Amino acid sequence: MKVKDNIVTTTKLGRPRSLDIKQAATIAMNLFWERGYETVGIADLTKAMSIKPPSLYAAFGNKAGLLEKALEQYQSQEGKNFKPAFDAKTKEEFIKKLFSTAANSYTKHKTLKGCLVLEGTRNTADKTALEISTRFVLSTHEAISEKLSQLNVENNLTIADLCITVLFGLSAYAKAGISRERLQAVAHKMSEGIVININ
Repeated sequence: MKVKDNIVTTTKLGRPRSLDIKQAATIAMNLFWERGYETVGIADLTKAMSIKPPSLYAAFGNKAGLLEKALEQYQSQEGKNFKPAFDAKTKEEFIKKLFSTAANSYTKHKTLKGCLVLEGTRNTADKTALEISTRFVLSTHEAISEKLSQLNVENNLTIADLCITVLFGLSAYAKAGISRERLQAVAHKMSEGIVININ
């Protein structure tokens, strides 16, 4: 196996076969996002990527390793949607935009609903996959907590906990097929409720 410029090349009794890591991560991201990590098998992944299992293992180690790359790709692609929220100048504006953006982001695709970070490993028993997704959730919590601290919110850790809880709820609702309008109504009410409790 050779790795160059984010391309993995494997050779096995014939012509070398190249696998673009970013492209493979995007394919996996979409499959995990739409169907969930647990229900997507190696056969599904390799078929979608037009490769054999040994090439996938050579590139990512295992399915959980591929999940990690898929989550990185997801954050790179979808995280930019939240930039206006994190550019907010007041705590009220930040909370409002955070939830409103989530409601929009989680419902903007026809088949890719909810948040991959929050929903992707639901119902899985794969401990490594759970550890990976938990790390991404905690990273999101840290980003929210730091922003709240910058906005002089004293109880920033608790408020960040509340924000993550609301995001989980919005994601689950979106995954269940609830409309954007209803999610936006929930986002509005929850932002109002949390702002009242900010010191």
